[in-house]
Amino acid sequence: MNGPRSTTSQEAADELRGRLSEVSDADLDRGQDRNRHIGSNIWRLRWHGQLAVAVPGSAGDEFVRVAPFGALYVRGDLPSFLTRSGPLDESVVNVLISRDVPDNNPTETEQVMRSIRDAAQQGHPRVDLRIWYWGGSEWQRDEEPAPTWPGDCGPTEWSAACTKADEWVNNLLLPRLNEQPGDLAIDLVARVADPSLRISSSAIKLGVQNKWSLRIDGLEIGVASERKVTLSIGKDHQGQTAGPGYERRIFIEVFGSRKVTVGRDGDSRNPDELTLDEATEKIRTLLSRFRRVSSGDWVIRAENGNAPDEGAWEARLLDGRAELEGLESELVRDDAQVIRGSQFPTLWQHPHRRRDGHRLMQKYLDAMVRDGRTPIAVELKAKSEWSLAYYREAFVQAVLYRHFIQNTPSLDRWFFVADLDRLSVRAVVTFPRPDPLTPTIEHEFAVLRKVGAMVGVDVTFIRESA
Repeated sequence: MNGPRSTTSQEAADELRGRLSEVSDADLDRGQDRNRHIGSNIWRLRWHGQLAVAVPGSAGDEFVRVAPFGALYVRGDLPSFLTRSGPLDESVVNVLISRDVPDNNPTETEQVMRSIRDAAQQGHPRVDLRIWYWGGSEWQRDEEPAPTWPGDCGPTEWSAACTKADEWVNNLLLPRLNEQPGDLAIDLVARVADPSLRISSSAIKLGVQNKWSLRIDGLEIGVASERKVTLSIGKDHQGQTAGPGYERRIFIEVFGSRKVTVGRDGDSRNPDELTLDEATEKIRTLLSRFRRVSSGDWVIRAENGNAPDEGAWEARLLDGRAELEGLESELVRDDAQVIRGSQFPTLWQHPHRRRDGHRLMQKYLDAMVRDGRTPIAVELKAKSEWSLAYYREAFVQAVLYRHFIQNTPSLDRWFFVADLDRLSVRAVVTFPRPDPLTPTIEHEFAVLRKVGAMVGVDVTFIRESA
């Protein structure tokens, strides 16, 4: 049976310790490694003269997925106990997962681990990353292939994963790349004349056409169709925090309602609708309420914060107001009216031979930019304070986004229209430069870059464009 066993954390730890009976206590650290920000669910050890990490069976999937990167982080910054008993073979890194060996119907996490394993083959230096599961009496290495998404899976496999990418290309990706919004939305954005207000794609799918999202620094303030613009922010909270959140409260104070519509001037306009001029002035007022002197022209969403969030950084990267330090990058399509290159969907698993109605979960790439014909898949993380553990988790997403793009030929139509080479896609992890950039952060950033290099992922800071 796949997945973690229903045991307590202590029982799972004892079980794993028994499975590592040949490892001496001097070669094993199962506590929290505060210096490297690695939790107690990821044990560090010397195993057959090689570096390894081990994960108890009760650990959640999120710990399993990040374990290889914890191991690579240790490899880039070796603790002394691993080399105390002699030289360590650093060309091999082992991940021991105290769960049953995957069967012929692997879980998403088991497939994720195979994709991460293969990513190490693209690294510099190349690392032989090995994934092991418990086979009942000994550790067994997982050498099964990572998932792929061919255009025609054949009659013996569940069709959803085979057709999903084709559906996305037709109903999501190509419309988002080519279509233009209606004149009403374009006129409204032009009248406001603020670089933070842009049009981006809303949910484009079968039966839903020409629906667009109006966003200020990534925060949706309305949706537009060919003939109407509806302005609103978010939904009311439920439960103990019932009522409008911070952004919606500000919207209500400015517009006097939770939702308003905007129409063309003239006899056909509903009397309850705002004119373009009225909507323009209220959006400008809304912008002034979200901005704070200490944050310049950024739209700040947090009620008690002053730092731009991930959504704001993402929006600025996609409209050219932010750039990746040290990397040449430009927009997928330089469009003065619409943000392109956003909401790129991916899959992390292929449900081989499944017919049980299992739903494939898509994950969305933060941003797609380009360097000439080379696509750049960007995973962006932003926190008000430096967070090594949080930023390291971004490697999982970046590696898997790249793996999906490289292994899904059905996407070729979109990349052809965008004049991009799908197979050359690069993965990037980025985050805002901390201020101040302390010696500790500089050291940790350098190790993050080493870890990224081991799986072929660039690590850089994002900044406002010059």
